[in-house]
Amino acid sequence: MSTYQGTFHEDGIQALIDAVHRWNGITILEIAPAPNLQIALKKDPSIASKAHIKSMGGSIRIGYNGKPPASPEYNIHDDIPAAMAMYEAAWPIQAAPLDTTVQSTISGTSYQVIRDSPSIYSKTLLECYRWWWDHCSWRYGNPESASTILFDLVAAYTVITDEGLLVTDLNIKVNDQGMTEISSQGRLVREGMQWRSDGLNLWTTAVVKILGK
Repeated sequence: MSTYQGTFHEDGIQALIDAVHRWNGITILEIAPAPNLQIALKKDPSIASKAHIKSMGGSIRIGYNGKPPASPEYNIHDDIPAAMAMYEAAWPIQAAPLDTTVQSTISGTSYQVIRDSPSIYSKTLLECYRWWWDHCSWRYGNPESASTILFDLVAAYTVITDEGLLVTDLNIKVNDQGMTEISSQGRLVREGMQWRSDGLNLWTTAVVKILGK
């Protein structure tokens, strides 16, 4: 870390709050359990009126196996009170649930472009992927021929565009079991429920364009 030239933040929660106030209308990409947002909201509830949330989280109709029923999705289920706080806040939320993210893999020549890229970012990504492959208790894909399931990259994609996704407005509530259920008591969430016929190809092209440089 001695060679790092960037800024260190001793208090990440306060740095988040400061960023929201500095850039009114900022988009927060939430791709993990959300205790950070829960704490930030408790410390300064006004941030919910100044930010948008794009998240990878939840499961509406499709589970981890790519079929009904819905599954307790990790980012929600791991910290249910934090997920409730995030969903109950006033900010607009758009989510990429398992319904679309579980389909999001890259293989064939598209994956080879990323794997063989001279970019330091792609090389670092592949190094991490290979380490994960060797140490993780569950594995999908293969570092030499195909990606694992790229759940979070769907949410990241929606920060830029919704092209290729069928996005539906639903009233969503996080229940006590950590499920994101459609409910008349829920709040409006824009859910990426399905890929259009060319959607996965558009997403793959976008990912390869960034990581395959």
